[in-house]
Amino acid sequence: YDVAMNVNALGPQRVLDVAKGCAQLELVLHVSTAFVNGLREGATPERAFAMGDCIAAEMGRDPGAPRAVDVRGELAMAMGAEERLRREHAGQSAGGGGGGGGAGASEADAYVTTALQALGTERASMHGWQDTYVFTKAMGEMLLGEGARAHGVPLAICRPSIVESALREPHPGWVEGIRMCDPIIIAYGKGQLRGFLGDRNGVLDVVPVDHVVNAMLAAMPAHARAREGRRRRGERREGVGG
Repeated sequence: YDVAMNVNALGPQRVLDVAKGCAQLELVLHVSTAFVNGLREGATPERAFAMGDCIAAEMGRDPGAPRAVDVRGELAMAMGAEERLRREHAGQSAGGGGGGGGAGASEADAYVTTALQALGTERASMHGWQDTYVFTKAMGEMLLGEGARAHGVPLAICRPSIVESALREPHPGWVEGIRMCDPIIIAYGKGQLRGFLGDRNGVLDVVPVDHVVNAMLAAMPAHARAREGRRRRGERREGVGG
């Protein structure tokens, strides 16, 4: 949970810190994921998160669900969890007469890692997201949006689904690295995997990498122009008002 929070929630903040110092900045384009929509169902229009938006509260299924995401509280919990868990493990080991040395350190690492993974999954689920990754990505969007508004930084967010090999550019099938769905696709193409269970009505939610890049390239000038248009309209209003 702490690693995911550091990368996905705090990482965009570091980019924003750099952007704030760029005098000629036109736009910050943040690449997130379509799956920040969490456990929402049905038609889900894309919209930016407000700070504290909680999908569990939005869905209204569980009366005991949190009404909002305390993003800074989650950050504090995640970033302080390792130290707390190591103390907890040390107390258990001392009480149970556990061994020391390298074996003890290895056991502590495994204990902390497992507990942090469970903590992230629990916190995501209770707030309406399916896993730690998408929960921390959503919190990253919230923090980035709040910071961008506070400092007047123009921001656009791109949310692709599962990014896979290219449709056309640089050539059909191009992909860098083997991740996500790639192992299944490659194994099927090689005849190593002859079939697997699935829902005939299910949607394999993947998008070619060149489509994602094209969308990003189109978004940048479009949003930069929109910002420039708003600025010019503001100048005209000021001129009329004067």
